[in-house]
Amino acid sequence: MARWRDIPSALDDIFGVLEKLDRRTRLAVNALSNLETTMATAIDHLRAAVTAQTTVTQGVVTLLQDLNARLRAAIDDEDDEAIEAIAAELEANTASLASAVVANTPVGGEPAPDLDPKPAPETPEPQAEAGTATEASPEDPNKSPA
Repeated sequence: MARWRDIPSALDDIFGVLEKLDRRTRLAVNALSNLETTMATAIDHLRAAVTAQTTVTQGVVTLLQDLNARLRAAIDDEDDEAIEAIAAELEANTASLASAVVANTPVGGEPAPDLDPKPAPETPEPQAEAGTATEASPEDPNKSPA
């Protein structure tokens, strides 16, 4: 059975442990907040990349539709010069697209190139306060103060 005079010491020990837990909880919440910010930034970059790719893809579709219409018109008009010019343009566009695909395709399991590298914010490591242990170790509440 605890002695009444030991209660203040036991309460001090309990409050000490609770303060350590509070500090660690705050550090964990801060780390999670930093992670959330990092992930939100990464998602924003991913959305921008998808938007840019969609724009490029739509541009290629428009280009192909335009070349198709011009080629059909040149064939209908039997315009050999226009047909040759469109064929040369097709070859140039094909070479340009092929080069872009090769330049941006990972080889042999290598990761895709990082098009917009952003360093992740540093997450603070929990630190023990001066004069305290890193693990909570409350004293025996039944032990009398020295």
